[in-house]
Amino acid sequence: LDVKWSSASTDDQGTDPNHDKDVGNCTAKITTENETNDKLVITISNAYPCYECTVTGKVDNIGDIPVKLYKATLKFGDQEEIIYDAKAGINNLSKQIDLGSPPVINVNLTRDSDQIDPGGSTNYYLWIHVKQAAKEDETYKFELVLQFAQWNEVP
Repeated sequence: LDVKWSSASTDDQGTDPNHDKDVGNCTAKITTENETNDKLVITISNAYPCYECTVTGKVDNIGDIPVKLYKATLKFGDQEEIIYDAKAGINNLSKQIDLGSPPVINVNLTRDSDQIDPGGSTNYYLWIHVKQAAKEDETYKFELVLQFAQWNEVP
């Protein structure tokens, strides 16, 4: 059982998505804490209320067993939000989640497919909306951590 993030990108390539300004900036970077825990680190800088971007991350199954998503967690400062947990019955993959206090960022996670076969891959999409509470010249940074399990062990 082995998966890894193979790519990460955003749709903010200069002019802010859905706007005509080049003010906010959204980046996504794959980092590795240890050999089994890759994460996607998203950084939003100089954003303004209603700034939005979409992060696309590709996950490859580099093992020899089909896998399914077991758990998805967003970490924002001291806040940790489990948005998907197959065993606990938490399925907020397509529900908007507020991060921060007061809520500053709203996110929505979707994916292309449920199962990743050996040698295959799937894309995960994180839509991000900066809310009215955004502070001027602030940088927001959060992580997306996905955990996978063998296909027949995920309810």
